[in-house]
Amino acid sequence: MTTTTPVEFSVVVCAYADDRWDDLARALKSVRDQTLAPRETIVVSDHNEQLRARAADAFPWAQVIPNEGRQGLSDARNAGVQASTGSVVAFLDDDAV
Repeated sequence: MTTTTPVEFSVVVCAYADDRWDDLARALKSVRDQTLAPRETIVVSDHNEQLRARAADAFPWAQVIPNEGRQGLSDARNAGVQASTGSVVAFLDDDAV
């Protein structure tokens, strides 16, 4: 008999703009509403300390980190990958549900 072990995956959501707050909140809610829960949800604030602090307060169940590399999606995603511990990393845009 063969059994399978569920994949432990991390979800990374990169964000940069305060005016997209409602989108970010909807995106993170959609992650929590999935049938399979991720091992972790990581929010990467791309050179926006105010957004990072607000997200850390609003989403205590998520790991909220800054992008300390170059500004932009590429380095923000790399920061998320470095912080992740799942065997698979899924990226979700901050305006996607």
